[in-house]
Amino acid sequence: MIGSIVARTTVEANPSFVDPSAGVSVCAYREPDSGCSDVHVTNNLVGGAEYGGFVGAIGHKCYDTSSTIFKNNIAHSVIGTLSGAGAYINRLVSDPEQENCFEISDFKAYKCHNTPFITYSTGKKVVMSRMTFIDNKEGFTALLANKVNEYEELVIEGNDIKIMGETDSPDCPINGGFCDIYHKRGYITSAATWSGKAMHITDTSPLPPQNIMSISSWGSKIVFNRLTF
Repeated sequence: MIGSIVARTTVEANPSFVDPSAGVSVCAYREPDSGCSDVHVTNNLVGGAEYGGFVGAIGHKCYDTSSTIFKNNIAHSVIGTLSGAGAYINRLVSDPEQENCFEISDFKAYKCHNTPFITYSTGKKVVMSRMTFIDNKEGFTALLANKVNEYEELVIEGNDIKIMGETDSPDCPINGGFCDIYHKRGYITSAATWSGKAMHITDTSPLPPQNIMSISSWGSKIVFNRLTF
């Protein structure tokens, strides 16, 4: 369990600088980390983090339900400068098979200031499976970065994902102090583009991570199975 992570106040830099931070950062701080392998992030809870609850290049092989590389993790109450993702997970670079297909699965997030989940990785196919998102400000999304194969089929697939709106737990105290009330979204349109973004974004211009700032690839194919709102 990890919590109460706040931004440093002692950094002197350009006003647009964003200090790299997260609740848990795995194989992502000095990306791409091709030497990162045999890492398992399982059964963890992150609450009250800055930028991202889990930030990592730790996807697993597609449709491998036994994988524990990233499994049964939960994030909540994540905030940041134009950010605040429950998880920002990309493919494991040291596994060449994941260039063709990688998966992120078994994750939950609630009350995140931005998106509960995003992936924006290179590759030809990404699969999201068995996820639940509750009461987050922005929707989840998956994006692929692939210019070389842009005319091939670039697949973004989601399976067994549940999105829930308001809960009994209020966003603001009874007196309405120290918080804002937002219109909330469940899903942000997925796409494939020519280029992606860093996992630890250090400038405000590319934020939030899900804002597309690249030309689209032609071969995007989005498939959802058992997506429940």
